[in-house]
Amino acid sequence: MPTAKKVSTFAVLIALVLALAAATALAAGRSDGSKPAPASIAKGIAAVPPSTFDKIGKGAIYGPKDFQITPLGGKGGLGGAEGEKVPVLTYNAAWCPHCAANSWALAAALSRFGTFKGLRLVDTGTYYEKVLEAKPAYSHTKGISFIDATYTSEWVEFAAVVAYDVNGKKLQKPNGEETKLLKSFDPELGFPAVAIDKSFGLLGSGYDPGVIQGKEPAAIVAALKSPSSPIAKAIDGEANVITAAICEADDLQPEEVCASLGVQKAMKHLPKQ
Repeated sequence: MPTAKKVSTFAVLIALVLALAAATALAAGRSDGSKPAPASIAKGIAAVPPSTFDKIGKGAIYGPKDFQITPLGGKGGLGGAEGEKVPVLTYNAAWCPHCAANSWALAAALSRFGTFKGLRLVDTGTYYEKVLEAKPAYSHTKGISFIDATYTSEWVEFAAVVAYDVNGKKLQKPNGEETKLLKSFDPELGFPAVAIDKSFGLLGSGYDPGVIQGKEPAAIVAALKSPSSPIAKAIDGEANVITAAICEADDLQPEEVCASLGVQKAMKHLPKQ
């Protein structure tokens, strides 16, 4: 007959196994269909030379009809306040090729202010084409997934909401405060959307997803360093605009980023508050 101590130890082990199984099931239940990205992806995104950003400026991005930037006229969204970190919120869907396109620029911009850990890669699949019957469908566009990733920064506080997985299944919902902020520049809660504090709301991708359709993530990252690459002109250009919006919300800090030539050029693309 087992002793009381052995029974207690056995019970603890069982509890730990059950807790681990529950945690694994929860993680699986909230998966958007993405897979862990190799460390080289985050490293490559963060390694885009400042000189490349400076040469590209706002690059080859859409105008305000397709890439809407709305001045929100304030600060202190999502719990932030003047003098604190700038809160940045992204709202997207894993099946959405425009979200995939936007994710590269957002990751590049945020990597200028901090460091990502646990980034994932997502293939948008064919939901946009076969279920929503979209044309052009940009099927199997590769993008970055921020689900469960961590972000460390002295300047920015980042949050991501993934509304649907690659098969169109509902996944996450923005909370009340996030919903209110997103609806302040898009009552329909469309995506991709990025809220930068209560300063700017960005809706849509800054460029045509066809620029990266059919390209593998490693090839996309490699192209970001070349100012002459169409991929760099699109992604780095949008990244400069997102960076400029964050700088405006953070009183042009940090100076080494916000005073750079590429960001200063991109600021001219922002609507005035």
